[in-house]
Amino acid sequence: MRTQIYLRNVLALVLGMLGWNQAVRAEVPGFIVERVARTGEPVPGIEGATFTWLDDQPLIDGEGNVLFLAAFNDGTKDRGGYFYGQPGELELVIEYHDQAPGLEEGVLFQVAQFINLAPDGTITFRADVGSGDSPSDWFRALFTGPPDGLTLTMYEDGPAHGLPKGATTFGIHDPDINATGEIATFGTIFVPDHPNGSYQAITAGPPDDLQIVAHGFGE
Repeated sequence: MRTQIYLRNVLALVLGMLGWNQAVRAEVPGFIVERVARTGEPVPGIEGATFTWLDDQPLIDGEGNVLFLAAFNDGTKDRGGYFYGQPGELELVIEYHDQAPGLEEGVLFQVAQFINLAPDGTITFRADVGSGDSPSDWFRALFTGPPDGLTLTMYEDGPAHGLPKGATTFGIHDPDINATGEIATFGTIFVPDHPNGSYQAITAGPPDDLQIVAHGFGE
């Protein structure tokens, strides 16, 4: 039943954000669904800004908070990022070209993608980060945490969890998160002085204690 409620909520939110119904409102047991954003409407908390584009894949947590990607104009320039919250209480929690937490100053969010939202509101996602405008200068990193407290979980060329010193991650793929906040991701690991050099691996666990649970390293 809860899955059906979530699906109906998400459907209503999608229809409302695309403008197919200017006042989508659906009532289901325990929930009242309202439009949370629409292109041309003001962006909460950013004076003079209006939404110019809304992604068609919003996520919703167990408290009815919605997480979605949007573009907006603040009156002087175009901006973009992820918003989180409920109607009238949205907050910009990930903004493109803002400082990426846990990385050296000047390393910015360039693209955030493959984002997942747990029932308790914990977010996990993979981002392309870097200090330059060229994608060739960017690298991948994974972030996890509550909307107002995201932390760096792993990054390319960073240490590979649960492996000897010197092993590094150089490929990070789509992360997933469960109801208890544990995450899982697939990636490629470089192990120096090993005959094959690089391997595929699945890493999972609490964000602050990730371990490799399956790999192709051999003995």
